[in-house]
Amino acid sequence: MRQTKEMMKKITSSSLIDELKCRKRVLRRLDYCTPEDVILIKGRVASEITGADELLLTEMLFDGFFNDLNVYQIAALLSCMVFEEKTEILPKLSEELSKPLKTMQEFAKKIATVSKETKLEIDEKVYIEKFRPNLMDVIYSWTKGKSFSEISKMTDAFEGSIIRSRAPGSSDEESPNSLKLSNNRYLTVSEFKNKVDIRVYYRNDEDGEQKPGKKAPVYRRMNGKKLYPTWI
Repeated sequence: MRQTKEMMKKITSSSLIDELKCRKRVLRRLDYCTPEDVILIKGRVASEITGADELLLTEMLFDGFFNDLNVYQIAALLSCMVFEEKTEILPKLSEELSKPLKTMQEFAKKIATVSKETKLEIDEKVYIEKFRPNLMDVIYSWTKGKSFSEISKMTDAFEGSIIRSRAPGSSDEESPNSLKLSNNRYLTVSEFKNKVDIRVYYRNDEDGEQKPGKKAPVYRRMNGKKLYPTWI
């Protein structure tokens, strides 16, 4: 029995290591880190995203996809990333919503393709379909000004699920590193890149509090895209 447990432990450990290697290959292929595991700007952005698919949302951000959408479309689209229920009432989406949904699914397909190419086990169909559009029209109407009682009649989803689907991701209060924008204006990707300067901190105290190391690298912009470390 003991030998069996040890063997199972080794197999599990080996399996997790193989999966980790595959996931690292995915991050390198998508330019989230270098072959030397130096985190690039896309990786830093993805690390600040919670409550939604980090890779998918980051890919759409850096593509500039959201620049062509209005706030109502964005709110509706992001609801796909947090809504997990199955509803009997399926939405009839207008082109204003179906077009960005199709584009988002293409981004998801790209991530699934890269994952399969790097030997990471993933079911492309299941991955794409986990982003459910069931509340897109509901959230769109809510952000347009309809009352909660009105939009609740548009779906058979739980009311709590509707509320949660309106605000995916982290708020400024939840994430101290969130980028605060003046005048409620969205930054384009090029503007964002010009404002980023990332400092790496080491955990070097007993209680786990982050403190800067004596030689913490600062990642500077080079060639407008990737970040490389310079020691200070």
